[in-house]
Amino acid sequence: KKLIEANDSLKEEELKEQIAALMVAECNVEDEEDEKYLKKRHKRFLHSFLSDEVIREYILFKENGPIERIMSKLIYNPEIDNEKIEPKFYPEDFEIEYGGEILRKMQRPNERSADRAIRMAEMLANEETGATLRVDVSRYLNSKINKVIQSSIKIGKNDLKEIFNQIRTSLKKHNKSLTLFIEDITSFTGIDRELIEVLLIDHRNEENSDLCRLTSVVGI
Repeated sequence: KKLIEANDSLKEEELKEQIAALMVAECNVEDEEDEKYLKKRHKRFLHSFLSDEVIREYILFKENGPIERIMSKLIYNPEIDNEKIEPKFYPEDFEIEYGGEILRKMQRPNERSADRAIRMAEMLANEETGATLRVDVSRYLNSKINKVIQSSIKIGKNDLKEIFNQIRTSLKKHNKSLTLFIEDITSFTGIDRELIEVLLIDHRNEENSDLCRLTSVVGI
């Protein structure tokens, strides 16, 4: 019931906006891990860049762009073969040309946020350092996708733990065990790591004695 309700609450256009907004919000969150992916001076400009209306149109929300790729894993569409779609950002998403349409449309005098966004766009367009920065930006944003998806579908580790504990407790009362065959764990986009943690809860530990045995066969 919890999983079905989570899926039913996802409306396509609303979800697009929600994913984009959560991605932008993550750029304002201080996390020591971030420097593994992106330098602080670049992260300062990224929030304004992703919030810019031109960037939203030409990069985030473009057809088959990053937001659509992420969303394809959350909403079922029989016309799309989403097994071939990676829900992630690619360096090519941030390819911008000096003097090109994107930078021309971003020119809005006397807007500080526009100045920051333009500065980031110019750094991404730089012939010498832009390629490396595009890789860094995509890696940084990809590190946030699991968290963004969990926030979007409102199901996280604690919810999964509760679901499995209820199932396993009920089965234990009937002297039954549970076996799961998961063909591809990566299909559980956004909650795959949390699911693995739940599957590793051992019924032989004293604090889990009310749970039935769980055997998992997991592919990737």
